[in-house]
Amino acid sequence: ADSGNHRIRRISGSFLSGSFTDIIVECFAGRCGNGTLAHTQSKFSAKPEPGLADGSADISRFDAPRGIAVYPASGDVIVADTNNHLIRIVNSSGFTFTLAGRVEPATDEPNCLPPCLRGIPGFRDGNASVAQFSYPT
Repeated sequence: ADSGNHRIRRISGSFLSGSFTDIIVECFAGRCGNGTLAHTQSKFSAKPEPGLADGSADISRFDAPRGIAVYPASGDVIVADTNNHLIRIVNSSGFTFTLAGRVEPATDEPNCLPPCLRGIPGFRDGNASVAQFSYPT
């Protein structure tokens, strides 16, 4: 997790080659494109922007993600989206889903990029749609 840039980044390559030039670091989820749905524009770099959005790697958004775990069988990445108070999952193709935590419209936040949502902090056990977290790591 790249907390300060609000992204999930992937490191790949051969660690056994003895050369760091074989190692590639790339954006895996969190505004990897420019945050738009237009394919012709989505391949340009977007500036890091905190927020909350599920979707493809180009349009998904995180707010200071910190903890990650990889499910080896599928390659899915479980993410503690810390400032959104949510647990998210990024599948092996880079598509992000909210796995657990409560979400509400953030209508009172100026300059909020659509979809204007926020996670609700708290402590509550229950099914994934009602469970609440407070700054999970």
